[in-house]
Amino acid sequence: YATTESFAGARRVRGPLATPASGLTARVAIGGLAPGQDVFYRVSFEDPDDPRLVSAPEAGRFRTAPGAGRPVRAPGRHRCQQQP
Repeated sequence: YATTESFAGARRVRGPLATPASGLTARVAIGGLAPGQDVFYRVSFEDPDDPRLVSAPEAGRFRTAPGAGRPVRAPGRHRCQQQP
């Protein structure tokens, strides 16, 4: 993952195996990210029996939660209006 779209200074994190027991999912917790930070990532899976066999990477992006006291906005959501 990286904090720039160009992946300058990217960090590699190895995750757990994605198995049927885990619902074919794998989660990794990363820390030390600043509030409101954009994070860019690429995820690949490798064959546990042959680490030379690696999937094509899937890319994505997320933003960490804002700092304390900052409002959170959800895309596509609107403010609720109070009823009289």
